[in-house]
Order: sequence, then structure tokens, then C-alpha cells
Amino acid sequence: MRAGAALPLDGVLPADQLTGYYPAALDNLRADGVLYGLPVTVETAGLYVNNALLTDGVPATTADWLAAVQADPAAGAATGGGIYLNLYHLIWGFPAYGARLMDDDGLVVLDQDDGAAQFLSWLHEMNQTQGNFVSFDYGMLLDRYKKGEFPYFIDGPWAAAELRQALGDALAVAPLPAGPAGPAQPWLSADGLVLNPAAGQQQQALALLTAWFITNQESGARWARIAGRVPAQRDADLGGDPVLAGFAAQAATAMPMSTRPEMEQVWGYGGDMLLKVVNDVLAPADAVTEAAALINEANRK
Repeated sequence: MRAGAALPLDGVLPADQLTGYYPAALDNLRADGVLYGLPVTVETAGLYVNNALLTDGVPATTADWLAAVQADPAAGAATGGGIYLNLYHLIWGFPAYGARLMDDDGLVVLDQDDGAAQFLSWLHEMNQTQGNFVSFDYGMLLDRYKKGEFPYFIDGPWAAAELRQALGDALAVAPLPAGPAGPAQPWLSADGLVLNPAAGQQQQALALLTAWFITNQESGARWARIAGRVPAQRDADLGGDPVLAGFAAQAATAMPMSTRPEMEQVWGYGGDMLLKVVNDVLAPADAVTEAAALINEANRK
């Protein structure tokens, strides 16, 4: 996009034609505030639910979830969860606790309030409570979930086919629990269509018409029904599918996954931050301070 290989779409499409897409899907296809593509389908993390194991409702908040497991640690099969120690899978909790990863200049600002440390403290408590599985081993978590060892698993649509095969009609997806500052906001990424800026005006017009047809509400319903994908159109018919409906509900509060070049340094240091807290190497506040400093230093901020 920044290399000039895609046609800017701002002003090319009527504004009302963009209102049906998830805002985060459009923002994921923007660079420096300029729209370069039309989103087709989206991916984001959500809370897989095995309804066959539930005795109560799905926890609405992180506090509810922790309290449910702590109330009866031996009943983890009815209240516990699988939590993958990966920044993509856990980024949702930072804004839910009032924290922000980066400012508009790419400076990591997780350490500028106590929200990030509070979320990491919750994660540490979840790890310390019997009945939960908080791990860097994704394969182990997925296998245990398919075997019915806990009712909740944080993951994305890419696991849906495998989990449907294992759990059948018991499988659903719910929004991730809210925090004290607001709803969970996982990252959302979009598959999109971009136009060649070197094409002639007539070719661009035809390409734009085709892109709109592939990404409109009617086509979104086909993406859901035939491909099992979450369409970028908010009002596309999902055919009553509880998995797709859950991810669609989560997409409404998701934030666009950052495409800033500074993100290259975030993955490693951010992952280390999670591991150090869960493994009691650093207190949450110290881990946040260290990670922010290391990322900003690496990015020369």
C-alpha cells in the first residue's frame, strides 16, 4: 500500500457504500489513514464454548470468569478455560482494562497507566487457579479442548472446522469477557480486494464493480454458507450458525490489527512479557515497564 502498488479508494466509492462493513475491517485495509481495499472476510479471536459442559451462563466479565473457577477449582470442567500465551490471542484484554498498545506515532504506551498490569495480574491469577490451562503449547490446549476437559477456549475461526468435527452441535462462540474499562477488543484482520493503480480508467471501474459485488451483503452470505468464513459485511445472513454468529458479534467490538512497521518488535518482547508474568519471573507492572522500554528502544522511539 505504502509502495504505491494499490489504488487509493477514498473518494472513489460513495461513503454510504462503506457503512455495511465492520469499521475495523476497513481500518485494517487503511495505511496512513487512506483506504486501499474492500474487505471480503475477517478473522478475530473469540471465546469458543462447549455447551455440553456448561452448568451456568458464559461469564460476561473477566472478574466473573475468575470468580467462577476460584469458587470451585475442582469443577474446572464446567468453568475453566484454555488460554494460549500468545499476544494475538490476548491483546483483547489490554483495552478491556483501559490500556493502549501504541500511540499514533508508534510509541508503545502500555506502561503509561496501570491497565496493562491489571490485565496481566488477572492472567496470572487464572494461571494459578486449578481448572484453567494457560500455556504456550497451542497443540496441547487444542487437544484438551477437543477432549472436553474445559468449556472455554480462546481462538479464532481457523480452528472452527476441526472443533466442529470434535464437538458437533455443542460448539458455539461467545464474545470474549469484558474488563473493568469496557468490552474485549481483539485484533481483527481482513482479507481484502485491492485495485491496480496502473489499470486504465475503464478497467478500474469494472474492477471496482467486481470488488463491490464480491464483498457486498449478498456475497457475504455466500462466504458464510459455502466457505464457513465470517463476512466483512455486518448484516450478511449467517444462516443461524452459532460459531459464525459469535465471531460476528466479537468483530463488532474488535480493533484493527496494526500494520505499523513498529509491530515487528512488539511480537517477541510482548510474548516475553506474558511468559515472565505467568512464570513469576517479573511482577506484572515490572514486566510491562520492561517490555515497553525494550520495544521503544528497538524502534528508536
